[in-house]
Amino acid sequence: MTDSDNVSIHSQVADWHSMIMGLLIVGNIAMFAGSMAILAAVDNMVIQYTDIGILTYAIPPGEITIPVYKFDLASTFTLMYNGGGVWAFIAIVLILASGCWPYIKLLNLAAVWYMPMGSKRREWTLWFTDISGKVGYVNFYLLFLIGVSLGISSTINLTHMSPAASTFLEGLLVAMGKSDIKPNLLLPNLTIKLALDAKVALFLYVVALMLSIAITQHAVSMHFWFTYGDDHSKLTGKSFKSKYKGNYLAFAIAAVLSLAAVGLFIWVLAVDMFTFTYGGMLGPMLVPEKTKTFSLISVGTGFPSQTYTPYDAGSMFLAVIYFYLCICGPIILGVAIACMWAATVFDLPARWRRRFLRTMQFAGAWSALDVFLVCFGIGTYDITRLLDYTLKVSMEGMVIPEILIDILKKINIPLPNNVYGLVKNICGPEYTMDLSMFSPILPLGDQSHCLSVDTQLLMGYYGLLACVLIVLIGGIATAIMLSPSMVEIEDGKKMLESEDEPHIEEPAY
Repeated sequence: MTDSDNVSIHSQVADWHSMIMGLLIVGNIAMFAGSMAILAAVDNMVIQYTDIGILTYAIPPGEITIPVYKFDLASTFTLMYNGGGVWAFIAIVLILASGCWPYIKLLNLAAVWYMPMGSKRREWTLWFTDISGKVGYVNFYLLFLIGVSLGISSTINLTHMSPAASTFLEGLLVAMGKSDIKPNLLLPNLTIKLALDAKVALFLYVVALMLSIAITQHAVSMHFWFTYGDDHSKLTGKSFKSKYKGNYLAFAIAAVLSLAAVGLFIWVLAVDMFTFTYGGMLGPMLVPEKTKTFSLISVGTGFPSQTYTPYDAGSMFLAVIYFYLCICGPIILGVAIACMWAATVFDLPARWRRRFLRTMQFAGAWSALDVFLVCFGIGTYDITRLLDYTLKVSMEGMVIPEILIDILKKINIPLPNNVYGLVKNICGPEYTMDLSMFSPILPLGDQSHCLSVDTQLLMGYYGLLACVLIVLIGGIATAIMLSPSMVEIEDGKKMLESEDEPHIEEPAY
């Protein structure tokens, strides 16, 4: 088959092969549709307590789980878009990358498999389809960001109240006309935790993305086999061209840049990448140290411990996927670029050049650190705006617990319609109640926000960004400069000489 021959991959394989491919594409579309229609994750607030006494009420030890927000594709888009600012832009990117592109990619793959087209056109269409598939990980990374940034936990121990705090409570009760009530506020080992609970839809979505990339890779392998395989070379007298044979300067530049990028990447893996600084009314109480710093490695290792069920199979699975996409993939890609140039410049057999090029394309499709850095770079910008809106939306749907209603009635505080009506009076832009009087008891912060998170990108982030740019540009340049070309038999000599060595060529990985 030459570039002028309009032949489909479907016409060159067995009927059962094309049938399975079609079923995989249709099944993959169904998986994406199902994952986007059902719940993906829930951000929970978990409150664990022992022997609480509040005024005249006694509460036995226990645990309360409050769903703060439920994430699916539609609700996440609505939340971000209505959050305003940069989050409206992120919402549009999210719906395009996670809501539309997976379907467009699969339909494009079906067209490449079943429709006749020239080899070069098919090759570049497959290359674009293969590489662009990873943009679908935007949804996965944003939930990862939420899990890391809001994966906070704090223990408040007020078993031994100071004399000043006890005196303060007595004075407060007298001022409220409740002098007959003795202060009895005990919160030993009160633990407040915000944690992401991943649901079936998130795992289904990640598996669907992996399947989408895998079947695209299979189509790439079949294209290489029928276009540049040994049987085709024997039939046409043409083979995989070595354009840069003997160009040692090109090899030196490519090898130094790609391997230097890999070395720098390995070095910055554990370098601090960004810092979260927590503020607002709840910040000092939930995060006593005020700041949390993360590297690329600590994001992956920390995520399973900060989920609703720490270190369960689901959170570990997501962490493994994260490590492969963000660490293993870029390293394999950088090394494959250097190997591809070495095989070309030193004129290794065509079979090896094909394998190195396929490995490079494989690693490029499975390396999604670039998507990760973009998500974290943009997603951490003005995250407080999103938090404020998230808390507002979630609390508007919460009903005030009966026990709290009784307490509020007892101390003559007006009853709002929902939790947000209560909370907005004590924190947020419209707060009216000054809580500084409670500072002897609880470490409360600035009431202008219920919870704020400020971010700062550190040296590790920019080091990783430099590595990604070098490897990404190097991979694209290598794919273009060393793209397979068909030439006359003079270049086939090297391949034909290698036929003396027995080998079995597989069409797929």
